[in-house]
Amino acid sequence: MKKNILTTIFSLAVLTGFAQLERFSLSSNQQFIEDAVKNGLFIIRQEYKLRDVEAKTSYGLDGKSYFGETYSLGIKVNGGYYVNDKAINPWNYDSNFDKYRNNPKYTPIISTCEYKSLEDSLYCSLSLDRDSFKDAPGNSFVRIENDKPFEGKGFSANTTFGKKEGWLVWAVTSMPVAKNPNSPVSLISYRKELVFESEKENYEIENPPFDKEITGGIYIVPEITEIGQVTFRLAGLLHLKNNKWNVMKIENSTIEKSNSKNELTPVNKEVPKNKKRRK
Repeated sequence: MKKNILTTIFSLAVLTGFAQLERFSLSSNQQFIEDAVKNGLFIIRQEYKLRDVEAKTSYGLDGKSYFGETYSLGIKVNGGYYVNDKAINPWNYDSNFDKYRNNPKYTPIISTCEYKSLEDSLYCSLSLDRDSFKDAPGNSFVRIENDKPFEGKGFSANTTFGKKEGWLVWAVTSMPVAKNPNSPVSLISYRKELVFESEKENYEIENPPFDKEITGGIYIVPEITEIGQVTFRLAGLLHLKNNKWNVMKIENSTIEKSNSKNELTPVNKEVPKNKKRRK
């Protein structure tokens, strides 16, 4: 996968034909989109425990080594990656945590964070330091500046305003990933025209017309970069809000990394009482 996830098209006439389609079906066009973007997406798996603040003891649930388990979608971009609020605060999406949500005696802590590509079954460790970020509002995203996991490779962004002729790409499974962690992840894409405005962050779209479990999704737009070549730029991130799907623009969807880590900063060395300052 090249840095901008570059896909070669046989001719510009083929691209023109794509632009005339209102939506994709499961056909050769669907496969074209899937092959172009699948390496830019990955699945995040997390476990968390409940910690008794006073006793300093951690608890799982029903005999498991963890209290809750969640899965979410990550999106690779140049120099880092996006994760949504489900990866930052996984307990907010777990009904089993409701009983303890307002109990100050317990606090949730992430105990395992790992990832895998859409086609793999093996998970690798992922370092996600949530304490170094400001809290992400529900349904929002965090851009993590970290080149190490994916060697800096990922989507480049399209942050311009105006009319967009792109595609919604959904990552789906036949059943919830939590019930079957090895359930294969596939992509479904639909043609979608949007008009991005400078003062508007979210754009409500129709709910997808299929009966699948949705892990997440993206909105991509094509850009011809050379003769016979097109690069798919990342223009939006899909999120569910009040049971309605929305496209969130890239430039306004990032929660900036906090500059403060609450670390003590030495200013002046204290002079011992038995020593005098030099004049």
